[in-house]
Amino acid sequence: MLYLIEFSINSEGLAWLDRTANAKIHDTTKMVPDYVFADEVKHLKADPLLSEPVLPKTAAIRKSNVVPYRQNRYEVPKGTYMPGRCARIEVDETERKVRFYDSNTSKFLVEHMLETNEVGRFIQIPKNADRFKETKYDSLKVKVLDGFGRLGGYAW
Repeated sequence: MLYLIEFSINSEGLAWLDRTANAKIHDTTKMVPDYVFADEVKHLKADPLLSEPVLPKTAAIRKSNVVPYRQNRYEVPKGTYMPGRCARIEVDETERKVRFYDSNTSKFLVEHMLETNEVGRFIQIPKNADRFKETKYDSLKVKVLDGFGRLGGYAW
């Protein structure tokens, strides 16, 4: 039913264009739009095809280890920032995820859920993410204990 209404509106609109808008002399230009358009069609050019491939989306990594994308700010792992460093952004609309890679090395940085409902949000790396498997303290502790022969079998 809705299709028939749309079809009827379209056909009535096209009929109005043929009998009124494009068929009568325009008051300002004193020309018939149909004839003017037929003359202008000779000079129209087709849209040129893209000669270069589309470049991937990139954004500068800020000092605060944040990458701006679509009016939101996405956190990347600490220590990612270096002057002039950029992140390549890949978006998967079906999974609603956004992934960030180092634009120079293509090293994976982080993945976030894509925020599309709100703008101005700061999306943090989840606290349970495996960002810091081993800290400097942990590795030093192991080295010291190994140096002392584990102090008689005690595990600290």
